Amino acid sequence: MVHVTREEAKAYVGKGWHKILDDFYDVFDRISGATAESTSMQTCEFCGAPGNLNDRYGWLKTTCPAHDKWRDHPPRGV
Repeated sequence: MVHVTREEAKAYVGKGWHKILDDFYDVFDRISGATAESTSMQTCEFCGAPGNLNDRYGWLKTTCPAHDKWRDHPPRGV
């Protein structure tokens, strides 16, 4: 994934859009990193319900109790 900094993004647009980019990066900076990582380990990947991070043959998935059955079947090639 390519990360474009706030200043790099501003270099590609006119000054009229700088505030829009600042607002975007302010929100992005607030929710990214450790906050997003922590949330992803507690949110079911399939439905968005509260869940737990599980290891399945070396594959990590966050699932709720309703979607936890994925662990019963190994992924292809395992």
